[in-house]
Amino acid sequence: LQRACMAAIDSGDLHLSTLIAQCPGDSEQRDDIAERLALLRKEGVDSHISCSHLRLYELLSGNIDRAETARTAANRDQIEQVEPFDVAAGLDWKRAFGLRLWYGTSFESDLREAVDSYDHAVHELRTAPPPLPKYRAELHMGELVT
Repeated sequence: LQRACMAAIDSGDLHLSTLIAQCPGDSEQRDDIAERLALLRKEGVDSHISCSHLRLYELLSGNIDRAETARTAANRDQIEQVEPFDVAAGLDWKRAFGLRLWYGTSFESDLREAVDSYDHAVHELRTAPPPLPKYRAELHMGELVT
């Protein structure tokens, strides 16, 4: 997290560095960020935010699955829907599970809740790669393997 904070500071994004420094944050902070994202989408202002920033804000809000987006077209009154994106796309299974453990569950949750959430993401949502032995994981880094 320290490197992420420094990268945000180096790029001049002090607001993001402040949010990252507070990671993973309590439920109130996550809810505030989620409300802010919903407002940005509703107003169509998310079109001015890069996808990588949106992905970070989704993670900070506790969303580790699929993010809905609404991008504003050139005409302010016309809103163009963009395909939802997987917040954890491209991660190996260990990092995908870690997101569920650290950001997708509350502090009071037990390990079983994170395991169940990860299992659901692998088998039902298909947004997380399955656990693989090391020799197979290296071949499929970041891919969803069926």
